[in-house]
Amino acid sequence: MATLKVKKGDEWIPVIGQDATGDGSPSVDERQLARAFVRFVPTNPTTKNSSFNVSTVAYKQAGLYEVNFESPMADDNYCTLATGDVYTTATNAVTAITRLAKSDKNSVEVCTCNADAGGSGNALVNPASVKVVVFNDN
Repeated sequence: MATLKVKKGDEWIPVIGQDATGDGSPSVDERQLARAFVRFVPTNPTTKNSSFNVSTVAYKQAGLYEVNFESPMADDNYCTLATGDVYTTATNAVTAITRLAKSDKNSVEVCTCNADAGGSGNALVNPASVKVVVFNDN
């Protein structure tokens, strides 16, 4: 088994793989793993394709979704990564850029916006699918 290490100062510390605990056994430092993730199709109602620690995804309007956690985060200081798929309209290819609207211990609100050649990035759109991953070291 390979070992994933992170650099802390001048030292490389194993976080996943052999000897992450120092006793030679395979292990994982759980602080480095996702606390929640979901892939969903943004329809009304939304369709979850795969998820972990996500109870529901609420469709609020085109391009605006609330991801609700089964078990709340330890605090509000978590990192959320979200992305929407590229899709094509009759006139151009559109990339859905994603930004956070709000977050708390129980949910995160994600919006997907049009990032076409016009560059406005303000129009909320439904991409083909949305992926959200949440990390929290507590």
